[in-house]
Amino acid sequence: MSRLSGLILLAVIFITFSCEKCMSCSYTYTVTTIEQTVNGEKEVVTTYTGYVKINDSTYFDEECIKGDESFTIESQYILFANTTTLDDFAYTCTGP
Repeated sequence: MSRLSGLILLAVIFITFSCEKCMSCSYTYTVTTIEQTVNGEKEVVTTYTGYVKINDSTYFDEECIKGDESFTIESQYILFANTTTLDDFAYTCTGP
């Protein structure tokens, strides 16, 4: 019986520390433009979705961690939010 309990305990520890938890983030912002029409001017609002760049070619859109590590993705989006000049900037993160 103690062997079975030991195996179950090892399995639970293995599953707990080897499972990955993932979080994904993106941001949205709007751009307002004025278009000329035959009836006058028309205001057009366009919403765009983007991702923070890690470097020139890689986007930071998802982060997966194991065990007791902590996520860093949301802090990168907060940093970008504090330094951006985009109008109506908002970020969302989904995951644990």
